[in-house]
Amino acid sequence: MTSDLSVVRVKRDKWQDGDDGSLIKSNISNIDNYESPIICGLDIVEGYKKCKKLVIDAGFKTEIEWQSNIDIDQLTESTFLREHAWVTLSSGMKEKVVRTIFQRFSQIFYNWKSAEVIMKNEHLCRDAAFAIFANNKKIEAILQTSRIISTDGFEEVKRSIMENPEKILMEFPYIGPVTYYHLAKNIGLHVAKPDRHLSKLARELNISSVQTLCSYIGKRTGDIIPVVDIVLWRYATITEDFVIKFIELSK
Repeated sequence: MTSDLSVVRVKRDKWQDGDDGSLIKSNISNIDNYESPIICGLDIVEGYKKCKKLVIDAGFKTEIEWQSNIDIDQLTESTFLREHAWVTLSSGMKEKVVRTIFQRFSQIFYNWKSAEVIMKNEHLCRDAAFAIFANNKKIEAILQTSRIISTDGFEEVKRSIMENPEKILMEFPYIGPVTYYHLAKNIGLHVAKPDRHLSKLARELNISSVQTLCSYIGKRTGDIIPVVDIVLWRYATITEDFVIKFIELSK
């Protein structure tokens, strides 16, 4: 059976050869230069707007508001500790699984009050955390982050992040080339997270990166890049065959 997705692939391959004079002749990395919202014959901006309404109607309005209100300038020690822990636990795991334990996990770490408090109770935190989440590497990564902040001071850490976010954030344990974007987005930097859902969508639209996709939509809707990210990601998590459904919404 031929799906809408396969039709888009056929059109995309044709356009790459320049057969119809379309704007899209190769893998797209500079679509922000285009005036038209039409990509691969689809109005992805309109598709995004419809996705956003569906996500809000499904009960995730507060999630979008949370993301839109995060500001790196207002980043606190508690927020950084919490978001690093969230990203660390989420690595390789489903979001809904992490969410089921995160409240208890936060209580064990004194609700992320400060790195100093966590370090003073390091052994208690480690043992209690392991009792509900038996992954020693991730627990040690969270403790090590508290150790770094307790030693260097959060204001110095924050200053360093502001100056060179990718380099500094990737010096923290469990933060690599992909999880960097997750943590950066969650502390208020305007980046998109190239997870498997958004990467698949960008790939099928023949757009070179998730960052390019979210930037393109953001500039045409007024939504910041992390909001575009969270809308598309949440839509993907609640929608079966989400790429095909996004294509249908964009027609």
